[in-house]
Amino acid sequence: MKNPKTRTEAGFTLIELLVVMAVMGILSGMLAYAMAQSQQQARNRRCTAELLNYGQILQTRLAGIAYAEIGLNESIGTVASTAGGLGLVPAPAPADMPTVQEIESSDRARLALMARRDFARMVLPECQADLLVPPVSLQFRVVPPSIVGLDMLPACAKIPPPPLWDRMRTLAGLRNSVEVDRAAATFGVSGAMSNPRVDAVQLFQNNAQFRQACSSDVAGNPVNWTREYESAECLYLILATFQSLGQLVVDQIPARNIGDLDGDGVPEILDPWGTPVRFMRSPIGLSGHGLKNWVEAKAGAGNEEEFPFDVEPLDFLLTDWRHEQRLLDTSNGPVSAFAPIYLPPIVISAGDDRVFGIRMPEDYPSYFSTSVVELSFPPTPRYPLSSNSLMTYRYPDPFFDVSSGSNVLVSNGQNAFKGIIDAKTGGGLGGTGSRDTAADNITSIDGDL
Repeated sequence: MKNPKTRTEAGFTLIELLVVMAVMGILSGMLAYAMAQSQQQARNRRCTAELLNYGQILQTRLAGIAYAEIGLNESIGTVASTAGGLGLVPAPAPADMPTVQEIESSDRARLALMARRDFARMVLPECQADLLVPPVSLQFRVVPPSIVGLDMLPACAKIPPPPLWDRMRTLAGLRNSVEVDRAAATFGVSGAMSNPRVDAVQLFQNNAQFRQACSSDVAGNPVNWTREYESAECLYLILATFQSLGQLVVDQIPARNIGDLDGDGVPEILDPWGTPVRFMRSPIGLSGHGLKNWVEAKAGAGNEEEFPFDVEPLDFLLTDWRHEQRLLDTSNGPVSAFAPIYLPPIVISAGDDRVFGIRMPEDYPSYFSTSVVELSFPPTPRYPLSSNSLMTYRYPDPFFDVSSGSNVLVSNGQNAFKGIIDAKTGGGLGGTGSRDTAADNITSIDGDL
């Protein structure tokens, strides 16, 4: 018989149990952290894939705009409409005036660019104003054959309201273009949509009745959007009017990616964290490997590699005024620094911290649309439009510095399109306001296009 005093007692001491529990706690924490990291990585991958899909769809629509046949309503001659306020007058011909064909091809090519930019503004809306404001008046110049060598006459044109624009307005609860024209006619603005002499921007800004007609439903009730959600709502409308493989794209999007967080009746496209994304048609200030805004690593005075050139798809004839080197003050940078470039439409997620940290349209109360800005022409153009060689006209332009609040040429004709360099280096939409908060942003160009 064994001595009870020498018998080994079975079990663990309290210290041993505490050690085991501590080890199990550490292992559980490590496992939970690993699982959280795995979930985070999975969300990042899913977000990148979803945004890449949206980006490809938007680029497909943009490519279609570049080659689409776009009609124009035109009006030639003196324009002094109180509604449009354009105030254009006939101009004497300069001594070096070229042939009729050269002038018409030059100005009409530029008119085609402006028309396509306004068309893009309406079928790829990035803010509520793009959906509210009808086609804008676009000015150009002609030399009627009957007075060759005598005068260049001002003319204006506007595109017809695109059917896609009407369809998106209907989905948003707004009146279609026919109903807006009918409402406008009740207060004396006949044919507001089709009359080239009626500038919709000025009419929208100055006429409360017309603004109400554009901004309300058929019953006259205003349709209001939450400002910071409007690009996500515009993206929803774009996807709800785009077909892929015989089906609307929006019907192929998981329900978890669509919501109406502000309850205004217009859904937003959400990222995997439930945050409305941001859509930018022309992210002139955004930095990224898929963009050619500005290459920080190549920065240097007069270094053309700092500002790479990539032709804007809507301007393959290079008719934008920024290609007129005589207007540029190259002491501020190489010629390529002023050139419009290819900017793919971009969709952005704020990532895990749900904070973007970049410049947004809603950050600027005066921001209306990059496609409806005015600029003053320099006083020494080759072919003046008026006797004093100075004019102000509607020029759709997505390439300007939103932080400047202005997009005008300076009076001496230099530094054409003021702010373009600042815009490319971060002053435009998408420019970084906080590198820390923008660090985890995910964009539709983060994948391979």
